[in-house]
Amino acid sequence: MRTISNNIQPTCVFISDPSFFLSKSLTLGWYGGSEKDPLQPLLSKIINFLIEKFKAKRSLFFGGSAGGFASLYYSKNIENSLALIWNPQIILKNYYEHIVDRYAHTAFKADAKSLGKHLVADLAGYYKKDRGKNKIVYMQNVSDHHVEKHLQPFLGALDHDYPKGIFSDWLDPSFYLHVTDWSQGHTPPPRKLLQHLLEKFSDSSFDWSKDNIRLEMHKAEDVAATYKA
Repeated sequence: MRTISNNIQPTCVFISDPSFFLSKSLTLGWYGGSEKDPLQPLLSKIINFLIEKFKAKRSLFFGGSAGGFASLYYSKNIENSLALIWNPQIILKNYYEHIVDRYAHTAFKADAKSLGKHLVADLAGYYKKDRGKNKIVYMQNVSDHHVEKHLQPFLGALDHDYPKGIFSDWLDPSFYLHVTDWSQGHTPPPRKLLQHLLEKFSDSSFDWSKDNIRLEMHKAEDVAATYKA
């Protein structure tokens, strides 16, 4: 992330997932914390404190996969925020059960199926209950198994249909969906694409309007394709 954000002018905050300190065997923690350290409410307070401290007029949350889950969760109730995410997990019990079980047992002495008793582990249900205040730019690789297990339930929770195949446009005034074919499976977007979007969307002079975001999404794909060629 640091290399992608080298040219970013606004204040950047990099947060390491403290769940990894619980055990060397953990590979993912979704910024959920543990029984002793309930991170979701604690980190929400820290983020809001930093926004007030730096007098930030708007906030951009940026991440993929487990980081996409965290970005969606933490941006939801923050005014003038945008979650720029790719291939995120949405419902943790729909991810690889042995990985979720390992985290649930280590952090909460629970399992994947009961993890939702200890933290918000289902963002489809979380957003269905209350849509929140953020804008979402959701990027998804079309051949990723996350389409069926995560994207489609999220779309259903927000009363949207899955567009089936390549798609890039607004589904509603605050939700942009970009489904494309970068490579096979759970593959992140090209680095140049992410760099272009992060630089544009984090620029204080850039208006997060529907037309501007749509235009830059298409430009970013062109930039990545040119660089690859």
